[in-house]
Amino acid sequence: MSLNALNELRFWLRDFADRRRVAAWSRAELEADHARRFHELVAFAAKHSAYFADVVNNRGLDPQTCELTDFPELTKATLNQEFDRIATEPALSRQRIGEFLQNSNDPTELMNDRFFVLRTSGTTGDPTYMAYSTREWIRGCSHRSRVVPGIQWRQRVAFYGVTHQHLAGVSLALTGRRGLNQLFFNCRTYDVNRPVSETVAQLNEFQPQVLSGYSNLLMILAQEQQQQRLNIRPKFVCSSGEVMTPFVRETLENTFQATVVNLYSTCETLFIGAASSSEGVMLFEDDILFEIFPTHVLVTNLFNRTIPLIRYRLDDVLIPLATEKSGPFRLLQQIAGRSTQPFDLVNNAGQLEKVSTFSMMYLPIPPVPGFQVVVAGTDQLLIRVKLEARVSTDERRKTLRTIESVVHDWLVGKHMDRSVSVIVEETAHLEIDAKSGKVKTIAFAPARAA
Repeated sequence: MSLNALNELRFWLRDFADRRRVAAWSRAELEADHARRFHELVAFAAKHSAYFADVVNNRGLDPQTCELTDFPELTKATLNQEFDRIATEPALSRQRIGEFLQNSNDPTELMNDRFFVLRTSGTTGDPTYMAYSTREWIRGCSHRSRVVPGIQWRQRVAFYGVTHQHLAGVSLALTGRRGLNQLFFNCRTYDVNRPVSETVAQLNEFQPQVLSGYSNLLMILAQEQQQQRLNIRPKFVCSSGEVMTPFVRETLENTFQATVVNLYSTCETLFIGAASSSEGVMLFEDDILFEIFPTHVLVTNLFNRTIPLIRYRLDDVLIPLATEKSGPFRLLQQIAGRSTQPFDLVNNAGQLEKVSTFSMMYLPIPPVPGFQVVVAGTDQLLIRVKLEARVSTDERRKTLRTIESVVHDWLVGKHMDRSVSVIVEETAHLEIDAKSGKVKTIAFAPARAA
């Protein structure tokens, strides 16, 4: 057994014990710990991060006495722009991470054999990157003991989603493949870009004890179970990445007769909350500071020193539950936002098949200012692309052809290339969601002639 494996095992056991210890604290004890660790984070960031050194110096802050609200809000745009100056490791520049991600299709592969690297979709504009040391990754993942308690030999874990990119969902799910974790977990992934019938057959053979994925994808599997094509008996069903409605929870519970866990996680924070009942989502506040506002939330990550985040803005709307609780952590009534709906397309066999919006959000298309999929029927997709004004005519044509090729390859993998037609066109305006004010990833419109 290697020294690294022994160290990782020690970290896991230490963090599992720490999670239990903190859960017994009072709120006052938790807030005292917050203050101590926040000042330690500020002192470290001021010394090793050029960006935060400027913030501390320009505002005349004392790392030992400053308040959280002394710091400016950190947006995704600022994180992307200032990434190299925020990072405390010189090897982790945006360019180097981008090159690594472009060449790595294995979510378990470490950059420089040292760092877990994640990315957001980046379908419109630049993706957001995040990096964690092995120690930080274990700390962020160790909340698993709160979600699926107990340890057993080779527990069968299945993840259904986007599987060949360094995204938070699949990377967290495959942590069980690393080092000594393989003694306790047998983790397999099932790609959303493959036909549903293929996934169903493989899950029937594997018989997972833990089934995880995005909420709308789990609902697709629930429909397959109801139609008796899927026949699995998981003990836990874990949903993450988007909002779980009461209807979805009830459907998954009744269909699989399992404990349904609603996970709250992000690329920038890993696990930060969960609910295994309908009573509310518990925020894991031992490592994250939350500032909850009516339209967004600011998070401060106390355990990541590789890419320090102080008052980082997430556009999720957290609605606290107005109830007294004996433990230190707050409960949420609801998490608004990040909800998607699947749609129907016909496959080459003439059968309707549910397609997740996540299946298209993470297609490897070139970064563009705007990208929208318009479902014009079960047999037609319109891809609307917004390009920068300064792009030449030849570059515009090349980008549109590349997107058309990527979507075609995706349809081939889904066995829909002969049944679904695709039109790719440039546009100056994309349809906006009236509630969020953001561009709709998926829109619906009447069929158009090819």
